[in-house]
Amino acid sequence: MVDETMSLDEAIAASDVVVLAIPVDTVVTLLPKVLDKIDQQIVIDLGSTKSQLIDAVKKSSKERKICSNASDVGNGVQRSASSSKRRV
Repeated sequence: MVDETMSLDEAIAASDVVVLAIPVDTVVTLLPKVLDKIDQQIVIDLGSTKSQLIDAVKKSSKERKICSNASDVGNGVQRSASSSKRRV
């Protein structure tokens, strides 16, 4: 049951944390748009394929710090023991 509906812009503005729990092919399209609209919000995706998402983040017009604990992230992403970080 939905208590309230909002446009994407309204929902982002009203949120501290944005969770994208949708299929990866949809996240790949939506994530750059979300990143372009956020200010201080944290964006969490539940997608299973992080390398596609990292590529999608590069399409954002804003530079962001990206963290991921996925083992399939590559192409120059620096990994720590618990997360991968890259400024894009």
